Amino acid sequence: MTSLLAQNLGRTETSLRWILGGGLIMAVLSSAYTPAWLALLAAYPVFTAILAWDPLYAMLGLTKSVPAFRTDRLASQVSS
Repeated sequence: MTSLLAQNLGRTETSLRWILGGGLIMAVLSSAYTPAWLALLAAYPVFTAILAWDPLYAMLGLTKSVPAFRTDRLASQVSS
């Protein structure tokens, strides 16, 4: 059984979300012409990066992206 907030984002995707959210926040803070609603848009990637959990991924059943061939190959190497 998995926990409700089991991590479903990998390290790379978490880092990309930090960069995207931080970039949007910096754009709002650095320019008077950037719409303020972009800061609200930036909240989603930042909070999902903090938790390493995305509610949309959880609803769709997506998890950390690990290719199936790698897990099969690693399992056969361990059992040998």
